[in-house]
Amino acid sequence: MIIQHTNFGAQSILRYGVHEGQYEYGNHLHQFSEFVFVLDGELEMTIEGNSEIGKKGDVFLVTPFKVHSFKTREYCKILIFVFSNDFATSLIGEEHLYRGRDSALFTPSKDVAAYVNSRLMNAAHNFCHSESREEYYRQVMCCIHVLIDEYIKSTTISNNKKKSNALGLIFLYISQHYREKITLESLSHALGYTKG
Repeated sequence: MIIQHTNFGAQSILRYGVHEGQYEYGNHLHQFSEFVFVLDGELEMTIEGNSEIGKKGDVFLVTPFKVHSFKTREYCKILIFVFSNDFATSLIGEEHLYRGRDSALFTPSKDVAAYVNSRLMNAAHNFCHSESREEYYRQVMCCIHVLIDEYIKSTTISNNKKKSNALGLIFLYISQHYREKITLESLSHALGYTKG
């Protein structure tokens, strides 16, 4: 498994890119969230051991520190949109971002898809390449908020009681406290686990 540590500890990270062809990306996790837009073809995404297949027009939301992988069987075109958690938590709070849900896959309504398609890429490009970033920051945040709201409406909170989320909680704690002295005792106490 790969732990992506690019920009670890950074605050307002925004990266995006289009990938197309036939490919496979193995298990990995990172401290940021990402939307994966299926622009053409089909994409199989596996998150925390659960696999789903997205088709053209579908979107996956991968929340922080979830072990995930994806692959295609044939040609597929996707847009991966990675964003630091402040883009979402400042609008809807950490609980909605980090709580596990029954699915990572959703299909935005036509109105939401049209809104996001007309604004998100332009705002993201300008945010990454402009000197005056504040206006574009707000536009990106609005698009992310609309998409997460759509995701929450389309999915339900997971009833899965597995402790598989422990790894994610550990990485989340470390990412929030990495400048402090972290001990096994402080980590286990903060997360409610025994040291063992």
